[in-house]
Amino acid sequence: MAENIAGSHEEFVSMMNEKAKALKLKNTHFVNCTGLHDKNHYTCAKDLSTMAAYLLQIGGKKLLAVTSLYDSYVREKTKQKFWLVNTNKLLKQYPGVDGLKTGFTKEAGYCIVTTCKKKDLRLIGVVMNEDKPQTRNEDMKGLLNFGFSKYQQVKLYQKGEVIDTVKVKDMVEQKINVVSHKNLYYLSEKTNQEKFKKKIVFDS
Repeated sequence: MAENIAGSHEEFVSMMNEKAKALKLKNTHFVNCTGLHDKNHYTCAKDLSTMAAYLLQIGGKKLLAVTSLYDSYVREKTKQKFWLVNTNKLLKQYPGVDGLKTGFTKEAGYCIVTTCKKKDLRLIGVVMNEDKPQTRNEDMKGLLNFGFSKYQQVKLYQKGEVIDTVKVKDMVEQKINVVSHKNLYYLSEKTNQEKFKKKIVFDS
């Protein structure tokens, strides 16, 4: 795949590092596209969560349709089809989990980047360098439990809601409704009782 996209493995790795810079990943550097161990090939939990958020942004429902599968045929409509079982066992162990990626090397240990959605809140969790997959999964459950117990999404505007009116000079209808194109939320700690202010700013 790397050779098809970039012409060579080396050039693809260069593209990976360019993307890491574009995403402002401060503790990530790629040496290969396999993920196999190299002392100059590294990342951290925060950078992995940033990558996951970006993947969810560009992949959306199509990405989650794949990562949420517990088992499925690969190349089902060919003579080389085979049954594949997801290594992410949290798909059946924790309600709302629909991705994202597990990993293991001897040096890195058992790792997982998880995304989970309950009601309007989606969380991304990262666990690294565990000694066995069972421990990795239990620690991730604890991490998700903590996140869902601590945070909530406060809905600011409903999709389709008229949130403001703008006057436009030199138009027949001088007032135009400003409509929210999606549900808009504010992330808040559940214990935070402070009132927040909303402000809508328009550019040209």
